[in-house]
Amino acid sequence: MAKKKYSGVTVSRTEQAPIIIQQTNIRPVNRQVLDIKKWRNAIRSAEALVPRRATLYDLYDDILLDGHLNSVLEKLVKKVTNAKWEFGRAGKIINAANDLIDTPEFEKLVRGIVLSEWWGLTWCTANKFTADGFSYYEIPRKHCRPETGIVAKEQTGESGINIREGIFARETMEFGDPNDIGRLKIVAQYVIYKRGAFGDWAQFAEIFGMPFRKGTYDGYDDSQRALLEQALEKAGSAAYAVVPEGSNIEFIENKSNSTGDLYKALKDACNQEISVAVLGQTETTTSSEGSGYAQSKTHAETEDDVIASTITRVRRLLNRHFIPVMQAGGVNTQGGWFYIKGEGEEKLTLKERFEMHLKMIKELELPFDAKFLYETYGMPIPTDFDAQMAERKAKSEAVPQEKPENPDDPESDPPKKGKKAAKEGVKLSEFPNLRALISQATSFFAQAPAVLLTGAENPTCSCGEAHMIRLSKENTPEFDQDGMIKRTWGRKHISAADDPPFDARLFHFTAQTLIEGMREGWKTKEVKLVDIGFSYDDDDPAMLTSFEMNLMRFSASKTLAEAQALNELFRQSKSFDDFYQKATAKLDVFNKSWLEVEYNTAVLTGQAAANYNRLMQSVELFPYWEYQTVGDDRVRAEHRLLDGLILPANHPLWKKIFPPNGWRCRCWVVGRMAHEIEGVDLKAMEQRANTFIGSDEFKRARAMGWGVNRAAIGEIFTADQFYINKFEGKATKDLATLKPVDFGLKSYSQAKKATTEQAPVFDGTIEDFTEAYPTIRDYHNRQLLFDHAAFNQEETGEKSYRSDLLASMVQALAKPSEVWIGGESLNEFIMIKYYQDKTIVVISNVRNGKVYQVTNWFALEEKAEIIDRYRAGLLVFNK
Repeated sequence: MAKKKYSGVTVSRTEQAPIIIQQTNIRPVNRQVLDIKKWRNAIRSAEALVPRRATLYDLYDDILLDGHLNSVLEKLVKKVTNAKWEFGRAGKIINAANDLIDTPEFEKLVRGIVLSEWWGLTWCTANKFTADGFSYYEIPRKHCRPETGIVAKEQTGESGINIREGIFARETMEFGDPNDIGRLKIVAQYVIYKRGAFGDWAQFAEIFGMPFRKGTYDGYDDSQRALLEQALEKAGSAAYAVVPEGSNIEFIENKSNSTGDLYKALKDACNQEISVAVLGQTETTTSSEGSGYAQSKTHAETEDDVIASTITRVRRLLNRHFIPVMQAGGVNTQGGWFYIKGEGEEKLTLKERFEMHLKMIKELELPFDAKFLYETYGMPIPTDFDAQMAERKAKSEAVPQEKPENPDDPESDPPKKGKKAAKEGVKLSEFPNLRALISQATSFFAQAPAVLLTGAENPTCSCGEAHMIRLSKENTPEFDQDGMIKRTWGRKHISAADDPPFDARLFHFTAQTLIEGMREGWKTKEVKLVDIGFSYDDDDPAMLTSFEMNLMRFSASKTLAEAQALNELFRQSKSFDDFYQKATAKLDVFNKSWLEVEYNTAVLTGQAAANYNRLMQSVELFPYWEYQTVGDDRVRAEHRLLDGLILPANHPLWKKIFPPNGWRCRCWVVGRMAHEIEGVDLKAMEQRANTFIGSDEFKRARAMGWGVNRAAIGEIFTADQFYINKFEGKATKDLATLKPVDFGLKSYSQAKKATTEQAPVFDGTIEDFTEAYPTIRDYHNRQLLFDHAAFNQEETGEKSYRSDLLASMVQALAKPSEVWIGGESLNEFIMIKYYQDKTIVVISNVRNGKVYQVTNWFALEEKAEIIDRYRAGLLVFNK
């Protein structure tokens, strides 16, 4: 059998499967005048014990002639087909499969999947894969028999081809459930009503929109009547009447609909129902007189949610059904999958993007590509661009001045000849451009919480604020400040050009303190709600894990900020005693005063998150939520405005006002049953909330990173509250490259030699694995999502080799040797387990703050660059 290869696609010269369309008799669409009775009868016929869907599909074809329905469906389809689809694995594009995306056939496939939600069960075939694309055909739905898998020759027949056998089974994809008749059945009624309204409206316009003519004649002269009728008929199409002289015609006008507004209202109502059914809202397709910016923005967000849900559905179906078809067609998928480029990233307007870039350049002094800015913002590039840039560079270059040695200080003596200098702490000097980021810490350094709140470095409880939980040795780990001061002084020479070391001990101290605060808050049940038996270990592992990851990243940014502050004091100090006094005072502010405020924030947010979790679990019992304050004289005046506020649990305002709503905010939310809010004016309640959102207090809080529901977004501290603003950018990249030596760990070879275990091997079936491991838990005893069904698919695919590692994967999660927060954005947990014969790596993450899941597991390839890739980032656990 000869084969020909095209760009990773292997095409066999074998006999092609018969094309289904050649064995079916396709009938044209039977278009009829539709009414509600026909709509109901078509649905009953399609849902019968022996279903017949031809009439319903003819009805669907006919209603799609409606301009509004066609428009909103096309809008949904284009949002999905225009998305930036890619095919790859672990961020690397797999060209053999990715090249198929930019083809008309792939667009038809995606379109078919989107519309399968509206038409119902959809069958299609894909074959003849080449470097230029593939052959795609959608099987006529009226010929599909999902109960038997037959494509019938006649649309009313039962005999035909079984697509679930032979070569057809490898080339045919089935989207939707067998009994699914699609969501067009919902919107069909509104199209039918609208057509009737349009017909009546047209008749109304014909009758009342043109002048009425009246002709009179002598009642005894029929010839005069005939001539008069002929003249009026030839004079135009306006209505007329011919009556004997002396007779009268009276038209009784319908005062309630004299202008046809009733028909317009019915038409608009039908269009709105269609928009809501398809896009979830109306404001992005039509406008209303009472709509404003806030309402339009809310509607746009709703539409984004609908589109995101549709894209997720399409992505899952492509990965489940189309990848096996590609593999059967000779495409080397290399274990990849379909995804959207940049999915999950925040979408910014051009103006927001410009402001962000300007701030990065102006305040952070980050290096940038000028040509990128020209291209991004549509500016013409000067012809002498390179010459201008060279001139500017020459003017800006300067030689940094080093700090002279202190001859009076014995600790500043250089090392003696023949001896190596003492090994310095963890350095970031290898990381390019981090100096530019850290050296500007004072300009983009987010003021610490205590300073923002009180304006002082030693905060005390002020009127209107909650008392603070004072940190003590009982609720904080030990940290040796003197040791950090000596380590900094021991670096001898620190200039503005030097990167500060990453102090791993300070990082673990800060992270452990804040995480303990969050856990303490979560365990505290100071919530006026029925206790429904939740415990910390079982409560929402995704939310808790997301909070801990957020606190670790926050702690890492604070560690960099403290190191920068000590560097600055070093350059200002004349002696070790001078530096020690200044450094001690500064670290006391960081690690006592400010840390207390941060600890309280973690505690209060933990309490609020536990409350939110319980409220969400009992939302059917308590469909309304009430905002409450402590009620004492220290409550903020603005928060008093919210006291007793009641809104539905699903109201979008809770995304902004769910407590805490500021540093030391003690407010909470309780659930209310439906009968408890009888007589409550919810509109007035909503206005109260909007008044608070418009207040100066809320604007100040929003500027400091509040005004969000932290439990919903999975963050204790938002990006604006990090010590280094925009920490998610450059600083994250550099922290992601920290190495084991930065945390005092052994080398890879030494760590592996220290183990005595052999990796367990799993050799069972998916049923055996599911029975043995119904749930999978990590080293915190938190349950992770593991898609057993996906593994079942992989067991016979190209990833089948990983099935042997399943038992090792479970052990690595429960008893890892090391746990790192890694990845380019520091958003993955990398759990490493050393065995004598291999090293297992398990990667997990928290998706959208809601799902704690295993995303990958494999045996580590023992190459230096591979090892360095996974033993990197923030070390959060070491056995």
